[in-house]
Amino acid sequence: MKNERNAFWEKAYSELQAHCQSLGLVFELVDFRCGVRDIFTSDHLTTELCIKEIESCQRISDGPTFIALLGNQYGHRCIPRLIPETEFELLLSKLHKDSDSLKLLNQWFSKDSNSVPPTYVLQPITAHYPHYNDRGSESGQLRDNDVISWNVTESRLLQALRTAAQQAEREGYISVDQKRKFFKSVLEYEMEHGFLQTRKDASAVLFFRELPRLSKRDCKKNFAKFLLDVTADGLLDTEARELLADLKQRICNTGRLQPLSMELTKGAMDPSRKEHKEYLGKLCEQVTSQMKELISRNALQTSGACSTLDPGWSWLKQEIYHHAMLSEEKCSVFKGRDSILGKISIAMWESTNACHEPLLVHGPSGVGKTALLCKLAQEMRGVVDHRGVVVLRLLGTSPLSSDVDSVLRGVCLQVCGALGLQFPYPHIANVHEELVRFFHSMLEDVSKQGDTLLLILDSLDQLLEANKPHKLDWIPKVIPPNVQLVLSISDDCVEKWQSLVPAEQNVFNVELLTDDQGKDIIGGYMSAAGRKLTSEQLDTILNRFQQSRSPLHLKLMLNSAKQWSSCTSMSNVHLGISAQEVMTQFVESLEENHGKKLVSHALCFILLSRSGLSEAELQDVLSLDNDVLAEMYKYWLPPSHTLLRFPRLHWSRLRHDLTAHLTERWEGGVILLGFTHRQFAELVRKRYLSREMKTDMHAILAEYFLGQWSGGQLRPIILPSLSTLLNADRKVPPQPLWFTEEVANMRKLHELPYHLAHAGKWEELRQSVLGSLDWLCCKTLQCGVSCVIQDLSLCTDLTDCPEIQMLKETFLLLKPSLVFSDGRVDPSLLVTEIFARLQGLADLYPSVIGQLCSQCVDWFGSCTDPVLVPKCSFFQAPGGPLKSTLTGRK
Repeated sequence: MKNERNAFWEKAYSELQAHCQSLGLVFELVDFRCGVRDIFTSDHLTTELCIKEIESCQRISDGPTFIALLGNQYGHRCIPRLIPETEFELLLSKLHKDSDSLKLLNQWFSKDSNSVPPTYVLQPITAHYPHYNDRGSESGQLRDNDVISWNVTESRLLQALRTAAQQAEREGYISVDQKRKFFKSVLEYEMEHGFLQTRKDASAVLFFRELPRLSKRDCKKNFAKFLLDVTADGLLDTEARELLADLKQRICNTGRLQPLSMELTKGAMDPSRKEHKEYLGKLCEQVTSQMKELISRNALQTSGACSTLDPGWSWLKQEIYHHAMLSEEKCSVFKGRDSILGKISIAMWESTNACHEPLLVHGPSGVGKTALLCKLAQEMRGVVDHRGVVVLRLLGTSPLSSDVDSVLRGVCLQVCGALGLQFPYPHIANVHEELVRFFHSMLEDVSKQGDTLLLILDSLDQLLEANKPHKLDWIPKVIPPNVQLVLSISDDCVEKWQSLVPAEQNVFNVELLTDDQGKDIIGGYMSAAGRKLTSEQLDTILNRFQQSRSPLHLKLMLNSAKQWSSCTSMSNVHLGISAQEVMTQFVESLEENHGKKLVSHALCFILLSRSGLSEAELQDVLSLDNDVLAEMYKYWLPPSHTLLRFPRLHWSRLRHDLTAHLTERWEGGVILLGFTHRQFAELVRKRYLSREMKTDMHAILAEYFLGQWSGGQLRPIILPSLSTLLNADRKVPPQPLWFTEEVANMRKLHELPYHLAHAGKWEELRQSVLGSLDWLCCKTLQCGVSCVIQDLSLCTDLTDCPEIQMLKETFLLLKPSLVFSDGRVDPSLLVTEIFARLQGLADLYPSVIGQLCSQCVDWFGSCTDPVLVPKCSFFQAPGGPLKSTLTGRK
């Protein structure tokens, strides 16, 4: 199917991408077989990764989630990586007369008693054939020998398992389904999870490619082996043909979907003939047509279901959901800490009927403050009555929990909505001083109503770093009755908070874990993972844990321990004595398994993004990263010389290993990746980010969000496997400012200014962002004037440019006019304010201000509605105090 796959990327992908963008959707394609020579690897994980990706698509996508073209090959049939103990030993008993097969199975499968229940695990290929994964010409012959040896061994293992399974099924010891897994191909696993086991009729697009009746002579032609299953000796594989026919029949028998048939004529079978190209063109047309229809239908259903929701509240719902999911994850493995939880609960109960101070929880980094407060929130939700509300914010884990105003705005809206209080007016919610006053008065109103409120703000030091000017003025020193404010902070910053919470009985120190608490955490964590440890392994972890007694250190060690089998000898394992050392060892293992270039660049792209990257975006920027691609294609050529993408399989394997260190967060309908631990992010920064690398990677991200290499624009690259420059289409999406008249490109609005500024691309920043009236209007309308000011402040911090400074002051001056508008900003108001304040400076500063004023004149000329057109700069120009606005009179 290589030709069909390449044709899809060349002809259909961009069209489907554009169609999704026109509906305000993101089109992400997961193709494990694109860009790799062999999807099967030494650790036998490929099938599991395929299934995991299918399930991920079904979880996050509106659909369709699965495209399949079934030809006349059943495909590779892998050995199951895991076989339950009882089943494996039953199979061995059926081979008691076949000593060679017994010896082979015992050689390749090892019992893992750490699994609950115990399981037999297929060993990595390199355990017996160490050169199987070797790359480079110097070890080519050794690798080829090991590949041949493994192919023979795999065939013998499969035959032994099938023979035993058939006998066990005949005798009634196992079911037909249990037997079938020893005969299944990866294709059938994918079809089962992608379509047969789903319930959504519009979730899949299926095609059957049918061949004409072939003569024996046709079957012997070279291209026939790419169309049909053949055995090792070159004969047609009749068993595979029967299994494929059965699979196709199962698909048709569902009655939920009628696959489209594409007949491949004899002339079209030969890739060198024009009939083959015509067949590929027709196939792409059919796929594109079917996909567009389903995408549009599903998008319409989704928009209809969401039409009753107020889009203005979607950001708050996503923020609440984000913190709730993080809290649930923390609580799922929480053990111990009953003493301090009890003390905090008693302190809240004793002070609930009178005015009191906030409660402050502190401790060293990694001691478990966040998990403790998540558990507190969980327990208190079961205690407060129906008129009470528990609000939790894990500060610094999302953009909206990383600055004071966003936190206060979200908290106020959530509390007012839950308890029926008056919402803050826009001019209050968007001005810091007014917002702080409202927050304080809201707490009083909650108390007067007789309602109960518990507000938990974790990791306040994250706000201190991002909001130095605000300091502590927004935290009330006196909390009214029935309201509790619980704060946490690192020991590094606790001195700054002593004046806020002077009473010692209101300050709680989270101490390091005891041995018993550590054992409880180990037991709970491993049990939740369906694993256990040998006594030697448990002792090793406890010995290392006793050197730090840190929950984070223990959790990181347990992440590694989940991968240990009962055969893993501790003499071959070195665990770090601190969380930092364990994370360093983990990153080193990633570099060894996946390559330092891929690991460092993938992690740094996530780190350097302003608010995280989606997996689709990460796949795209890695496809633009010539250094990573050169590493990927160091020893072999890419499948196409006109199209070049980063192979998805490599990211999925790295993503699988990174699971414990990555977190997902919904923002604007997109799942963004970030790091679970701040310490891990800091490790990535220190280990990889030189000043030069930081600039280069910001430049790649900036070019991506500019859409510089989209629309068929070829990006040059020199690959080690080629002696000439390769100009290839990277198939990254275009980045318009507006996807539709109503749907803005929010990801571009958030990310582009940030990366242009940090990459030092000031000319592009002036042309595409700061000097673009369309951009400034779009960002103001969609994100608010405060976000525009934030972008301008970022630029003034990084460069000394009078024009940018004046533009920033202009938006500070016009902000009062816009904050009264309740989010419904009239574009004419914004354009009039900009022009009326900057017109007098246009000749002095033509680069940005002059460009903006010229665009304002053009905008006035094209506006069909009545609009105020300034004839001079009648508003105060930047550099002085605010004297007048167009709105805001009481």
